[in-house]
Amino acid sequence: MGYHQDAILTQAMTHLRRGAHGHDLLPLAILHGFFFPLPISENPHFREFWEAARIRANELGYYLEEFWMREPGMTPARLRGILKSRGIRGIIFSLPVLTAGNALDFDLEGFCAVNSGACRFFPPIHSVMSHPAQSIGQCVQNLVDRGCRRLGLVPPMEAGGFLNCETEAVFEFLARRAPAVEFAGVFRGEVNDSGFALATWAQANRLDVVIGTPQVLADLRAQGLSVPRDIGFVGLGVSLALDACSGMDRRNAHQASALVDLLVAHLQRNDLGVPPFAKGVMIESVWVDGGTVPATRPPAPRAAASPPVGRRGSVAHQR
Repeated sequence: MGYHQDAILTQAMTHLRRGAHGHDLLPLAILHGFFFPLPISENPHFREFWEAARIRANELGYYLEEFWMREPGMTPARLRGILKSRGIRGIIFSLPVLTAGNALDFDLEGFCAVNSGACRFFPPIHSVMSHPAQSIGQCVQNLVDRGCRRLGLVPPMEAGGFLNCETEAVFEFLARRAPAVEFAGVFRGEVNDSGFALATWAQANRLDVVIGTPQVLADLRAQGLSVPRDIGFVGLGVSLALDACSGMDRRNAHQASALVDLLVAHLQRNDLGVPPFAKGVMIESVWVDGGTVPATRPPAPRAAASPPVGRRGSVAHQR
């Protein structure tokens, strides 16, 4: 007869053992591979995520421990041993994580793991992320409703990932279907020149609004452009608590809470190791007004039809 570990019994015994040492909550781990040792709980860009995950874990009878995967002397094997010695079976991978190519350099046997963000490594594991198509779709619609006619998209630095491809595809598709949109372009130029190529591209195409990460806003201002007087800006994946701009709030707290829910649900079913198939939970973003979009104006008179205009460094659609 083979022995199959009972998830509920294991959880109860771990709870009893930890109760004897003064802990009445069960442990979960958050693993990250940032290049700096600053704890997630002290990083302003991740504090909201950490706090929401911590609160939700406590509500479900767990607490969080953070582990830095780049800590000097730390190896995947050593980290596995530490987690096992502390009775930790549930892991949240918070990007970036250490990988060998696209392979996750961590043996998941005996652990249940979920990933914050799109799972881009093998083997795939369950993940929670923002909804890229919904985010850019609502963004474009809101801009059109506000009278913006000439739109530019700056893909994130990690352009090439499937989420960025989806964002670009939906952006161009919706812009082409919106009669009021005169121009929609995707910036393909240099992004490490303090914004010079970006500002040149935006001005040459007379853009009303540039859509991108909050770093794009800093680059536009570094080139002397006043936002929103000279050009508007909308952030994708902004944090309402941190980024002073208009855009789509990715709702970090909701993603963190959903991650803990997903992890605990699989732990309680004793779903350990690599899953037979990976689930992806998407959290919809919400629009926030932050004062970086030009004032609403009526649609401009329709000009005579003209062929698409392409510039080096861009993919463009123009009416």
